Amino acid sequence: STAAGKPAATVAGRPCSQGPVKGQSTVRSAAPLQRTPVLKQPVQQRRHVLGVSLKRGGYVAQLRLIPYLQVVTYCTASKEAAAELYQVLLRARDLAEKAGAAEDAESATQEVLMSALKEACAEYGMMLPSMSLSFCAVVDAHAVIGCTVAG
Repeated sequence: STAAGKPAATVAGRPCSQGPVKGQSTVRSAAPLQRTPVLKQPVQQRRHVLGVSLKRGGYVAQLRLIPYLQVVTYCTASKEAAAELYQVLLRARDLAEKAGAAEDAESATQEVLMSALKEACAEYGMMLPSMSLSFCAVVDAHAVIGCTVAG
């Protein structure tokens, strides 16, 4: 204990006044190390705005093309580009509805849907492969588990 009544500082059970322990450096730091606070990047929340969603890599357009079938475009850095892709998807859904695909999901054959998508792309001066579409089956299961199931 020191004269002020406080216990003496120890390292490995030995008082500091006895010098360094074998293998310990004799160099003393002038000031304690200051830790620089790590600033975390804010977490981006997913936002759904008129079928345009913010994802980690940018924006995607997504739409329920027919009952139980959702279509999603490629990810783009521009919200405006994703909004244009969304307009193409809306037009494709309208064309599919005119062909009768919306009323009866069983009658929505692959040919009808692909034809609607190709025609909508042509109206907007795009080629269907350039949209890099992915499709997902969705089922409303809110009554059972409280959410929509996709897969």
